[in-house]
Amino acid sequence: MSRTTRVDAVVLRTRKFGEIHKSITLLTPQDGLVSAIAYGAQSQKGKLRGLVNPFHHGICYLYTNPVKDQTKITDFDVHDYHSGIRESIDRFYAASLWAEVLLKSYAGGGEARPVYELFLTALAELDRAGGRAAVRRVTAQFLWRYFGLTGSLPELGSCTSCGRSIDEGEVRRFGPFASGVVCNDCAGEDARRLSPGAARYLLATTDRPFGEALSVSLDETALSGLTRFLHSLAEGILEDRLNTLRTGGGIL
Repeated sequence: MSRTTRVDAVVLRTRKFGEIHKSITLLTPQDGLVSAIAYGAQSQKGKLRGLVNPFHHGICYLYTNPVKDQTKITDFDVHDYHSGIRESIDRFYAASLWAEVLLKSYAGGGEARPVYELFLTALAELDRAGGRAAVRRVTAQFLWRYFGLTGSLPELGSCTSCGRSIDEGEVRRFGPFASGVVCNDCAGEDARRLSPGAARYLLATTDRPFGEALSVSLDETALSGLTRFLHSLAEGILEDRLNTLRTGGGIL
């Protein structure tokens, strides 16, 4: 029996499907990731042309045929195009990084609503973020909070190698595919630096509302180190390289 549903959704990814169609991955608050086909979305006269693009948010109408085991998008009422994201390469690459993390981690694989709400909140902040530093702060907050929702948040107060406590004012170190931080004694030659200020920033903003956390200042050097740490941590948690970092590492 076929069924039609109406869901709140944001487009995470689009891929070409045939000559004039698109394969779409949506993030929804009920079911997490949902795959569907947008027929005619690449046709000049297609009803869905211009509607099912990355980071568009709105009400999506889905038709599921259980015999063919296929879901198609019949209409998409866009509430927010997040046009500011597409107007800036910094913002677009940041949103693309978040989407890749969500896709590779199956949106956390647990309760979908908190992840969905976090993603929409972060997109709204990113949409109006001014400058690279602001974009990096939004990304830091999204990734750190997402790791928290998925139970992957590392312990910053102790070394993952020897287990000793790391003092608040002590430099932490990390390497590629990080699972947490290590002390100076356990750090390898290629280990990078996470400053005490960057660690304090994460700990001080974890429980604050998203928008309020963005107002907490962090100097440029500490922010750069924090950005590298969170990128390394993301790849460590996912146990995979992130394509967005390979192609846009100099931007992010």
